[in-house]
Amino acid sequence: MAPFRGLKGLFGDEDNVVVWQGQGQYIKIVEQDWDRDHKRAPKNDHPASISAPHIAVVLASLQAWRPEDSPESDRSVPLFTNEEVSLFSPMLADALTKAGPKQDVVFAFAGIHDDFSSDRNRTTAGRMFMNEGLLNIIFGDILQSTDGDADDISHYSKPHRAGKRMEPTSRDIVVNIGLGIRHYTVFERPRVDWIMIDVPAMIAAYRGPEIITPAPVVSVTTPAGDPLSKENRKLREELARLRKENAGSTAPAQAAVALPQIGNTQAAPFNADVSANRQISPPAVTAAPAAADVQGRLQLLKELHDKGLITDQEYDAKRKEIVDQI
Repeated sequence: MAPFRGLKGLFGDEDNVVVWQGQGQYIKIVEQDWDRDHKRAPKNDHPASISAPHIAVVLASLQAWRPEDSPESDRSVPLFTNEEVSLFSPMLADALTKAGPKQDVVFAFAGIHDDFSSDRNRTTAGRMFMNEGLLNIIFGDILQSTDGDADDISHYSKPHRAGKRMEPTSRDIVVNIGLGIRHYTVFERPRVDWIMIDVPAMIAAYRGPEIITPAPVVSVTTPAGDPLSKENRKLREELARLRKENAGSTAPAQAAVALPQIGNTQAAPFNADVSANRQISPPAVTAAPAAADVQGRLQLLKELHDKGLITDQEYDAKRKEIVDQI
């Protein structure tokens, strides 16, 4: 994980630490917000240690639905895509270990949710923290169409608004509850934007297929307001892919862990009837890479090597693999 950069004074009096930043997306560590009584919230159980595989189960288990649709209409959809689960669960787990008792982790993730209502890019933002042994997530914008300035990572601006303790964010989409998940209540009334998760109970209740844990993510931290360049994003993706392939070929075999399928299936909901009908897609057939793609990957590999991000041995092995595909 790259060194964190504190960003004071950008958003009122909060001290913000940008853990990761992308196009209209972010993971940040911020000061706690105020509660409904306009008081600073009780201290969190931070730093918190939740493994990346367990965070992956949490993200993949969450389902969203529209209140105007009846629960029987099967309108529930995964709140996060498989790609979002794989990419962000390690970084969220790391951020929770870095946050202090008076800090929360806020995030905004964007992805194509073609199973919701259209194939438009949609953003979900929230505030995450541990309190009294439960993982709390207060959602702000949920599956909002991503329009406007894609470089904006303010957690006060739509569609990147993280949830608030003081009051719910107005919207027409809510998150389902189930085994291991319940809503926070105020005067016996549920806050449908605020969920409290018993992580061990959720792990025990999860009925997804057995797969390996998400691959480690190489994060790149940049100053707020300065989005990652296309070149850096490509370098990061190529390095992550290289590390994953090397780990798969050299690491000793590990026991499978009951985790959400990353890339082939959607999150398995807790509703048994829905889970029973979920289909597992067959593996995609990969075509031979085009010459331009091979040339591009070789160039990226050389740049990684020149910058000292990979060893000579890794460079030679990967170059041979790419050339052998021609």
